[in-house]
Amino acid sequence: MTEHTYEKTGDYIGYLLRTHQTETVFQLVASKLPKDFSETVTAILADVDGVPLFIEAYRAIGDALINLSPAPDSFDALAVVLSRLGVPVAANTAYKMAAELDFKMHPNMDASIGPFNGQMLRRTIFNELVNGLGISTVVETGTFRATSTTFMAEANLRIFACEKHPRYCKYAKLRLAPFKNVEIFCGEHSIFLSALFERNVLSDKPTLFYLASNSQEDLPVWAEINLILRGHPNAVIMIDDFRVPGDPGYSYDDQGPEKALSALNLRRNLGDDMAIFFPRQPSAGETGARRGCVVLAPPTLAHTIEKAVPSLATSTLHDALLLDSFAPMHDMAGSMSFLQAEFQALRTQVTTLDVMMQQYADLSAALHAAELSGRQHELAAKMQMEATTAAKEEAARLHPLITKLVDELSAVKARETELSARNQNLSEKLEACQAREQELVFEMTNSRWRALGKRLGLARKASFER
Repeated sequence: MTEHTYEKTGDYIGYLLRTHQTETVFQLVASKLPKDFSETVTAILADVDGVPLFIEAYRAIGDALINLSPAPDSFDALAVVLSRLGVPVAANTAYKMAAELDFKMHPNMDASIGPFNGQMLRRTIFNELVNGLGISTVVETGTFRATSTTFMAEANLRIFACEKHPRYCKYAKLRLAPFKNVEIFCGEHSIFLSALFERNVLSDKPTLFYLASNSQEDLPVWAEINLILRGHPNAVIMIDDFRVPGDPGYSYDDQGPEKALSALNLRRNLGDDMAIFFPRQPSAGETGARRGCVVLAPPTLAHTIEKAVPSLATSTLHDALLLDSFAPMHDMAGSMSFLQAEFQALRTQVTTLDVMMQQYADLSAALHAAELSGRQHELAAKMQMEATTAAKEEAARLHPLITKLVDELSAVKARETELSARNQNLSEKLEACQAREQELVFEMTNSRWRALGKRLGLARKASFER
């Protein structure tokens, strides 16, 4: 490796950083960047020079610096390395540059998609909640690139927003800078919410909390909701990416059995003391990404939401869990319908092959008759032999095809037998599921009659005592 080539490696840049030769590093790195990047590179190198690191850490930073370019992703990659190695100030500077480059290239990123994942029904739900409850303040977690936040800000609502990822948060600040009614916090959602309640800037009037996870693996929604319920008496909470019971067309976040945004995990983490609402319209009528959602509210606001927000349908956790439990049975019924359609298509193929076999049999009989006729009428042999020869040639040509068709018929009949067995198995499973459904319905009905009977008994007792 030549000296000139070695100067372009992360090992060499790491060595220079370790020996505090930041001016040489600046010359090597800045030579590939426009002049207006000099201040940023200088600040990053100064911060790195002030933090003692291991040799491997200097080498990793050197690799990121040698690959630096005027592209936002290259500064984001450098920021990730710096953050991981414990150089937060330099990482913050790199994230800031990545965000500024993002904003320079796309000042309204995702604007073509629209707010709320491009979902018009979700926008209707939001507007009806704001207008129907007289909401003037929105608290948002998971701001991302601020497309939905911009929509809310344009409605002259007071917005308190939080984004965990530094690059997206800094981009959101640039995008929302013209709005004086928006405050943005960069950091953990729980810290943001705790600080917001400590500041006591929210009134006791209904306030909308819009929680978007942005597919983070930890999905901190349950902890956020607990903080909100403790901190605000009239919190109306809309959770993005939530499973809508009974409608698999709405997608949702699912990072595992106990992390999925579903009614089951809602009950496990929060109990059943809140009023619950799901989109009234089916997913087939939604636009955009078709992500599900749920709205939680204190029982005191339930009646108002039922009247003022027609795009939401009230539910109970019990009913939501029941609908979720039916989902596997509906999936099985769909699979059975598919198999039945495939089975019917195979039967059609069998019928077609049977017709072709009959045609082959008729042709064979005609050839045999032609041969006998040729022997009996030797005086007319020339014309008859020409016809017979032509028929034999045609038969010889068709014989491989017929053989192939016979093989295909055998394979199709074997497939028909297999599908018939599978169909029988699925029918048995469907009957079992239907029996379980009847048990659940009976259980619900019986539990309601017992509750009613108990109330009637109490009423009669009270009447007797009077």
